[in-house]
Amino acid sequence: MNSNPPTTRRWPQLGLRTLLLAVAVAGIWLADFVNRREIGRLEGKVKSQRTAARVFEVKDSNALVYLRVNPLRADDYRWDIHVPSGQFRLVLATKNFPNSNQLPPGESIVLPAGRSRVVLDSQDVDGTLTASAQLNGKTVLTAQQTYKATAIPQRPERLGSREATHEKGNRPVMLHRLRHPSGDTGLMLWIEPAVN
Repeated sequence: MNSNPPTTRRWPQLGLRTLLLAVAVAGIWLADFVNRREIGRLEGKVKSQRTAARVFEVKDSNALVYLRVNPLRADDYRWDIHVPSGQFRLVLATKNFPNSNQLPPGESIVLPAGRSRVVLDSQDVDGTLTASAQLNGKTVLTAQQTYKATAIPQRPERLGSREATHEKGNRPVMLHRLRHPSGDTGLMLWIEPAVN
């Protein structure tokens, strides 16, 4: 006979403190893993939402940056602009439109450097087009033109993209262009380098 009693296998024993610590470490690791996955997914959504929401971002402070603000109604024309330290001017014209790609003469104002909001407002009453441009809430340019009331104006060209556009160089930037088929009248608003 064997005098040794049969040995029973004993499971390792853990204290309550060790068990709680192990659960806490596993919970922290799992939360970090899930958060990293979710952050990656949301960063992709933020990028696409910025484009849809037309977020105004200035990536190059030495460039002229412009973005049309989401319109609230059909005749809502607003732009956020960033003007570098160079001289630029805002020009509004309602008459003497040449038949070529040249720009007509118009009323103009030198734009301050930095960020601004430009708003174009126009009213067409009995064959008289009255237009005004506002800069940061103050009317700075006005123009008026009479045309044949029977002419049906064309729809304005869709100008501007869904993202902020950066322009370097000395080309004019057309913000709004509407030409009446009645001849040399319409409504144009653009930014161009100021000539000293």
